[in-house]
Amino acid sequence: MSKKALQLACLTGALCIALCGCSLNITGGGESSGEASKKNSTSENSKKSSDTDKEESSKDEESSGAEESSEAESSTAPKDEKPTQESANAAYAKVVEKLLEDCGKPKVQNSFLNGVAVVRLIDFDGDGIKELLCVYPQENDMFANKQEVYGYADGEAVSLFKDRVQNWGTSVDPFVEYIEGEKGAYILTDYRSTMSESKGTWVTFKNNQQTTGMSFYTNAPSFDSGEGQGAELIYKIDDKKLEKEEFDKAMDEFNKSGEEKRLMISVTDDSTVLEETEATLKTLGVSI
Repeated sequence: MSKKALQLACLTGALCIALCGCSLNITGGGESSGEASKKNSTSENSKKSSDTDKEESSKDEESSGAEESSEAESSTAPKDEKPTQESANAAYAKVVEKLLEDCGKPKVQNSFLNGVAVVRLIDFDGDGIKELLCVYPQENDMFANKQEVYGYADGEAVSLFKDRVQNWGTSVDPFVEYIEGEKGAYILTDYRSTMSESKGTWVTFKNNQQTTGMSFYTNAPSFDSGEGQGAELIYKIDDKKLEKEEFDKAMDEFNKSGEEKRLMISVTDDSTVLEETEATLKTLGVSI
């Protein structure tokens, strides 16, 4: 081999060695292209998962915040207002104004009280909200002959009870009677007092419903007058027969359960009935 050929062979060998070494550094000294691609893919998936978790966490926090806000709004939302005496009086005033328009002002006429003669605020059921009692003429009677009690519900006055006023004895002595105590009140109805019998029913109102407090009956007056000779002497409380002592005790206890008030519709020297009516009208804000 000539010297020139030998030099050419050495140069070719050195170049091959250099090229092989470079190739080994690329594939052996670092990661393979497949492993690098796989690692990059895992990193991207991890990032996407992290981003998704953050979004879901954010949504959960927003949802939880919305629920807490909703609960807070629900707990602080205004509830239906409880009835007050002021709101009841406003409703009662409308009733009285209409009665005054239809029946006239409270007055004395032909020795009787007429017009809207009686207006009272009475707490019959003891709940702190008073009911309205009115006495006025109806059916062209010569005096205020109707007694009516109104309650308050859902912003309006509602009629709970309506009856003729009571009458004392067999003459024309109309009156209204009620017992007013700390725990409630009762108004007298179905009353009769003659020489042959005495009876009546005390009613009150619970949850705007009429209910009986006590009823009584006796035929004892006929015995006092001598007209009941040979008849059975009867004493009843709530339709239950009692001995006279038991009857008298029950009547006495009931009558003492509160202050008993009898308002005479026939004219007497007592002028307080109309005076108290005018005072109640003023309380209701009704002018006459």
